[in-house]
Amino acid sequence: MKWRLHKPIYLFLLLSCFLLVGVLVFVRRSNAPQAVLTVDGFAALDVRLAHLNDTGEAVRLSYDETLHRYEWFLPSEFLSLTPRVYFHGGGTLAIGENVYRSGDVFSAPAEETPVTATAYDARGNLLEEVTLFVMQARTLPSLYIDTVSGSMDDIHADKKHLERALFFMRDAEGAVHGQGQCVVNGRGNSSWGADQKPYRLTLDESRTFFGLPHGRTWALLSNYGGGDWQLRNRFALECAHRIGLSPSPGYLYINLYLNGVYNGTYLMTQEIAAQGEWFLEFDRRYENEPYYLICRNNVFVVKKPKTPDIDASLAFQEDLDAAMHALYDEAGEGYRAHFDLPSFLRSYWIQEFFVNWDYDFSSLYVYRNRGDRLFYAGPAWDFDKACYRLDYGRFPLTTAQAEWIRDTELKIQWHEGNFLSELGKKDDFRKELFAFYREEMSSAVEALLQEELPVWIESLKDSVAMEEERFNREKKELDQDAVVLTNWIHDRKSFWDGYCAAPEDYCTVRFDFEWGIVACHVRK
Repeated sequence: MKWRLHKPIYLFLLLSCFLLVGVLVFVRRSNAPQAVLTVDGFAALDVRLAHLNDTGEAVRLSYDETLHRYEWFLPSEFLSLTPRVYFHGGGTLAIGENVYRSGDVFSAPAEETPVTATAYDARGNLLEEVTLFVMQARTLPSLYIDTVSGSMDDIHADKKHLERALFFMRDAEGAVHGQGQCVVNGRGNSSWGADQKPYRLTLDESRTFFGLPHGRTWALLSNYGGGDWQLRNRFALECAHRIGLSPSPGYLYINLYLNGVYNGTYLMTQEIAAQGEWFLEFDRRYENEPYYLICRNNVFVVKKPKTPDIDASLAFQEDLDAAMHALYDEAGEGYRAHFDLPSFLRSYWIQEFFVNWDYDFSSLYVYRNRGDRLFYAGPAWDFDKACYRLDYGRFPLTTAQAEWIRDTELKIQWHEGNFLSELGKKDDFRKELFAFYREEMSSAVEALLQEELPVWIESLKDSVAMEEERFNREKKELDQDAVVLTNWIHDRKSFWDGYCAAPEDYCTVRFDFEWGIVACHVRK
């Protein structure tokens, strides 16, 4: 029996065969290795460097929307370790003259200039060509913080938000100096509004870094002011430590990587720890604080105890009122029965010598120990706006020869003076103040100026240069700002050396700015 196909049926079967072949080809092609850049572009490769394997401590590319380029800021330890480049897609990545597959050993470009980076898929097809800028740190240790969520967005939306994270610390040679679990959140006030934000790191277990005292809670102070910002802060805080304004923690410069992306240089130190039975911060931003005390023009936010007992609070308020009454209203030396003069002398000098703009605004601490009626000063903290950098600009000449706390009249509502400025009016305190400067303060400043500051400057140079590229700041050598700071400290010390020895040899010149009056003392 013969089979005959009618023409319509024949055409239907022929069309079905063509469709079946097309489906098989599509399936085969869909199972082939595919690059992940077809929609998202170069960023979808998730290019990263890691020195051991593709887990943890990875340094990722960042994209600069202003300069329209990708950037890679490499940690110091990559000079000693062997980083490998990893990326998705199964293709190749050409950076300058070098071509890589995922997992290959990476060689940084010879010069810190933009190069061309080209991505190819597994078949060798061009996916995208971009500009890549690579820069290398050389001296500072690296701190990696990788959040469990993989993002810092929630913290940046609310600095009180807590993120679980892993941390890892390496020195410039690659040796491990700590790793573990932690919680990270934001911190700071005016500095929180900057592009380079400060953070708080709370470790699950107390530990030390590079010989610093053990602690669980660490502050990462950003270099958001650039240049000499970190130098001024550290110089003042280290000086407080040298003259015994206890307790003052240690300090460490680091490069910070957040989820693999370089975030600049930071000054790492332990957070201020509450001292004594009562620990107070002089702070005019008190309205939203749960507990605060007001005495005269002094506003003290209660940091400890966390929830003060009513009766104990009333008794403490009476003691504080009595101390302020003796300081403000009584002639003579009755105030000495209420204040620990050695600590207040030291606190006064740290605020005065470094011309702390915020000395009567915030971050000035006082505490009292259980069973002790004396109030103690310390520790020192927060010198972001200090030396010659004030809220209204740079004033190196006027500030270098000013008696800042006693003579300056600021035309700002919240600058009303405080207990330190009142202490400075006491003749006996002033006499001891000058003696302390001659005996201890001057030599402490000189030692830091000669022995430590040059070392800090040298250690920060390459990282500050990276930071300027990262945040599109004005490009200049750290040496420029360092010279200004070094000269200012030298001039400030020369002024106080002479003024403490013979104040009668100086006359006063008053400069009336829009924001305040600064009295400079000039040798006759």
